[in-house]
Amino acid sequence: MDGTLYELSDVISMNYRMQVDFYSEHMGVTANEAMKVFTQNDILPVISPTARSATEFFSSSGMDLSAWQKYRNSHFDVSCIDVAKAVGTGIIKDYHVRYKLCLLTSNSYVNVIRILDRLEIPITEFDQIVCSDHNYEFEKFHKLRAMQSIMRHFDVLPKKCLSIGDRFNTDVAPALELGAYGIVVNHPWAIKEVYKFLSSDDCLDINQTAFSFYRAMSGTKR
Repeated sequence: MDGTLYELSDVISMNYRMQVDFYSEHMGVTANEAMKVFTQNDILPVISPTARSATEFFSSSGMDLSAWQKYRNSHFDVSCIDVAKAVGTGIIKDYHVRYKLCLLTSNSYVNVIRILDRLEIPITEFDQIVCSDHNYEFEKFHKLRAMQSIMRHFDVLPKKCLSIGDRFNTDVAPALELGAYGIVVNHPWAIKEVYKFLSSDDCLDINQTAFSFYRAMSGTKR
């Protein structure tokens, strides 16, 4: 959601501080030790397309995700989000007229509802919302397996699916591995450019400076 529906810069400092505080409290280490572990695992306090999701790191490390969800739900500050810079409700409605929309995020469902309310985007604009605290047939949250679950839910082949997000490793690479497509955006306003791109008969006429399109399977950048 951050970096796609709203500016990641709005929340990155708050998010990182929250993640460090949780890890240090949960693991009994200092904040500096937590930050060292985070750096080693590409959980960064700066914007980077290769940054890793802290939730996925906590999950793969065997930590109690329910404890993290509870902590995050009580500490995530939606007032940091600048609505004026966020994606508008109109463009989400435009997408929904043409496509089935699924919101896939490593955030919790409670925070997703709070964020959508902050952005004034009706929850009904999404055909499915998949969060890290949902119950799946797999134990640990993982974007690739979540995408597989989404495809089964809609009974659709990977080649008919497109993942849009601000991080290649987290949002696009799993889609490519499954045979779907991916687009990396670097600002919420790029969502409008992507819509124009998808609606165009000749994609080469579209200004793609705001995003990068990746082809299915090969991961080739277009």
